[in-house]
Amino acid sequence: MPPAADYPLRTGRAEPLGRRDILWLGALLLIALLPRAFVACQLGPICDDGYFYLAVSEAYERGDLDTALWYLNINIYPVLIAGFDRLGADPLVAAQAWGVAVATLTILPLFGWLRRLLDRRVALAACGLYAIHPEFIEISPEPIRDATFWLLAATSLYLLWRAAAERKAWLFVGAGLALAAAAHTRSEGWLLMLPATAWPLVRWRESRRDRWRLSLGTAATFAMTPLFVLLFNVTVLRDHDRWELGKLEHFRLAARWIVGSDVVAPPAISGSATIPPAFVGLSMISTASAATSNVADRSHEMPEEPLKRCTGASSYLRSAVHALEPVPLILMLIGAVGWPHLLLRREHLVLSAICIAVLTGVWVRQVTLGEINGRYFLACFFPASGAAGLGALWVLSRLERGWKTFGRQRGAAIAAATTAVLIGTVHVVEAVAAEHPSREREAAIGRHLGEQLGPDRSFLVLPHACRVGYYAGGQLPVVALDDTPLETLLERYQSDTVILENSYTPASQCEALAEHLKLCGWRTYDLGDVPDSEGFVVLTRAESIADASRLRATRRHRR
Repeated sequence: MPPAADYPLRTGRAEPLGRRDILWLGALLLIALLPRAFVACQLGPICDDGYFYLAVSEAYERGDLDTALWYLNINIYPVLIAGFDRLGADPLVAAQAWGVAVATLTILPLFGWLRRLLDRRVALAACGLYAIHPEFIEISPEPIRDATFWLLAATSLYLLWRAAAERKAWLFVGAGLALAAAAHTRSEGWLLMLPATAWPLVRWRESRRDRWRLSLGTAATFAMTPLFVLLFNVTVLRDHDRWELGKLEHFRLAARWIVGSDVVAPPAISGSATIPPAFVGLSMISTASAATSNVADRSHEMPEEPLKRCTGASSYLRSAVHALEPVPLILMLIGAVGWPHLLLRREHLVLSAICIAVLTGVWVRQVTLGEINGRYFLACFFPASGAAGLGALWVLSRLERGWKTFGRQRGAAIAAATTAVLIGTVHVVEAVAAEHPSREREAAIGRHLGEQLGPDRSFLVLPHACRVGYYAGGQLPVVALDDTPLETLLERYQSDTVILENSYTPASQCEALAEHLKLCGWRTYDLGDVPDSEGFVVLTRAESIADASRLRATRRHRR
């Protein structure tokens, strides 16, 4: 049966779910959970950003708030990981389990919102696409903030729609809290202010009786964001020496781009790296060192030779298609072309505005900062999921009709369902079969270092060397997250091994760091016999090298 021709705006509570709907929802949750759990169990080395969030959570744990707030400022995700640690759970394992759980549960608010916006069949189709989407499956188990944001964004859309339709105070307050949490998880969450404004306005124009209730409810929704910031300051940041307002760099970047002024790159997490090369520079070197004084003032510049500058439309389109996947993109296009009148309605137009804002923001980031990450595009899926669901139902109805044309009346629905299952299986296999050779290579380098240098080592690493340090020491190393001088970090944590990298960090800066350490009595550890180790430089204290040599000699003697 094809999707309906029109979906009128409805007011009041939605019809309760039937038994069949509950069974379908349970099946979708299971379909979403199984591949995500499988990927989590098979996942080896985590992504670079995962080590960054673990390091930030450790900074919260030890009360180093300046370091914790350096890039993210007010953000709930590292605080959440720190909470897992305080409960006695392994932060990495707990963060991965949390990611799988919240990514699976995202189906519930997404379904609840779409069945009210359109209908239950469109909602089921859209949730099915989310459940089998390779990119969502692959990212879910990573210990990064994205899965948490998906749940908060879907919950915000669900509560915002219900609040405008049902005019209940608790829905407005809940929507405001979800919106505030989403905005302080990923910056795309601020775009939820658009439906928070537009949907009550649509209802306000059509309902004279409830205008005061809508106005007060909308005010309550917006009041939750400053209240959230206040509560974060008086609880999590109660020992901080100043008040924080949140991360505002993206607003400044957008404003500079709009007025056409030169963009000063803010600290940013690049597409495949944890901390940008713009930060990882000589700001960590004491200006007392004459060896590096000639470049000390360039610590906040963009790197001389960035690893990857993505400024063309082709790289933008490739990243978008790879992230959103061709099949969902085609279905979104079918839904948009087949139901253009929905796109022009006021309650749907705001969803198109969110997608346009996300796409524009990614483009601005690419042309100004020269970096792009496919994960940025995933925020478009949720406002466009209704169109994707419509497209999926249309395709299935056409398959069913085509099967009937050949006289196969009984098997028409089965054939359409089988086609959907096959496409879904291909998507799931694509996700679970994903490989990460560069991660495995760095993990192997770390294991080799651990074997050669011996146990009980204390590692200090640049952000892009986190994975090597993690596998060398068997635990998260000390990560240079902010512009604290290198000597201060070495003295504070008594590290005896430093790992630098010269793939993301400009080679000149890496060499300057190494030379500075050598002047302070450190020695370079030779990685010549380690395969594919050209991008890393390891330095140890002189006495540590002697201790490691004696340890290896003892091991050979015992053998």
